[in-house]
Amino acid sequence: MSNKLRTDMSDEENPYIGEGGKEDAIVVKVILIDKDKSKSGNPYFLWNLRIDNGPNQGQTIDARTTAIKGKRWLLKQGLDACGIQSNKDGVYEYSLDDLKDKLISINIRVFEDSYVTKMGEEKKITKREVNRFYKRTEEEIPL
Repeated sequence: MSNKLRTDMSDEENPYIGEGGKEDAIVVKVILIDKDKSKSGNPYFLWNLRIDNGPNQGQTIDARTTAIKGKRWLLKQGLDACGIQSNKDGVYEYSLDDLKDKLISINIRVFEDSYVTKMGEEKKITKREVNRFYKRTEEEIPL
């Protein structure tokens, strides 16, 4: 069992402007969530999600949600989607185990990116990132 986390998100705003709406959402199951730090030392949560419907059923996708104050809107969406509720002051209390095995819905943004290799060659790649979490409604939850 993991330790309880306490996260004050009372001042987090959702700047969501993105592609797709709930009608385009993909159903996923939270397989694992872990807390980590980036190379630059910034804390984040890494979500491992398994697609639960459609032609890509069974495939996995990772989502990163920053834990930096003022930028945690996607983390807040993820917690809400998993049924974690804040208290009246906007503070969430949860453990990472509380998030496992939850069925939620997400939107995925697909985009082209590029980078330069050590040999100086530009490589173009297609990236996918989770840009929205949704709580499933009662009608969407199988009995």
